[in-house]
This record gives sequence, structure tokens and C-alpha cells, in this order.
Amino acid sequence: MGGVGQFRFLGGAISVGIATTVLNNHLTSSLSGVLSPLQIKALQHSVKALESLSPELQTYTRHVFAEGYNKIMNIMIAFAAGGLLSSFLVWERVPRRMA
Repeated sequence: MGGVGQFRFLGGAISVGIATTVLNNHLTSSLSGVLSPLQIKALQHSVKALESLSPELQTYTRHVFAEGYNKIMNIMIAFAAGGLLSSFLVWERVPRRMA
């Protein structure tokens, strides 16, 4: 079972890396015309930086975050579908027995 656990942890780490990259790229591209690079970096580091923005910018930034999370969810759904498909590909009608 050690190998299975290692693959699960590796998959989780890769998923977190993908999600972080997608969200950061989306924030940078969507907010670059509205916020300064320093403000964008602060938002990427901590969502608490949202409190320092004006109410209009907070609303817009929350909308951009929501779009980014939707992108992440779509990517994770695709990975889950791939995992489900691959589990069907290794399924055996008559399981092998250990001798």
C-alpha cells in the first residue's frame, strides 16, 4: 500500500501546483490593468490584502477570484474524469488471484 499512498500524495501535490499556477496567472492577467503589480502580488500571497482595496475594486477582484476558481474546478473535473476512465481501463472481470 505504500506505493499507492505515494501516488496519491504526488497527485495531490501536482494538483495544488496546477491550481496555484492557474489562479495566479488568471489574477495577473485579469487585474494587471486595474491594480498595481505590488497589489497583485499581495493578493496572490494573501487574500487579506483585499481589505485594503476600495469597495468597487473589492467587488471586481472577488469576481476575478471567482472566475479563477471556476477555471480550477473545470481542470480538476477533467482530471477526475481521466482518473475515472483509467480506473475502468484497469478493471478486470475476473480478478487475478495471488498464488
